[in-house]
Amino acid sequence: MTNGDVEMARMFMKRQPSRLRGGPGQMAQYREMVEQESSPCPEFPDALRQFALDALSDEDGDWVRRALQALAVVGDSKDVHSISALKQHSEENVRVDAETCLFEIKKREQ
Repeated sequence: MTNGDVEMARMFMKRQPSRLRGGPGQMAQYREMVEQESSPCPEFPDALRQFALDALSDEDGDWVRRALQALAVVGDSKDVHSISALKQHSEENVRVDAETCLFEIKKREQ
């Protein structure tokens, strides 16, 4: 993964507010945006996944929620342990988003 890929993932997460609890339509819209970014850059989902995993340890709850949103779309079963740890986070919004993210990953992998 190049620095350009990482920067693209960072900017994508920065522009997207957390929509995990916005309902299925909001997640479908986010998924479409990820697909649009992936069209010219097939490495984008991997870069977004790695960047989001790194962001899970950030102190800013909003940033962690954006990372969880990304992982709900590009994460996989290998990420479940890191995400599950956030079910004990001090912020309720992060805890709820972690549960939603885990649900989305499990649903996608069935």
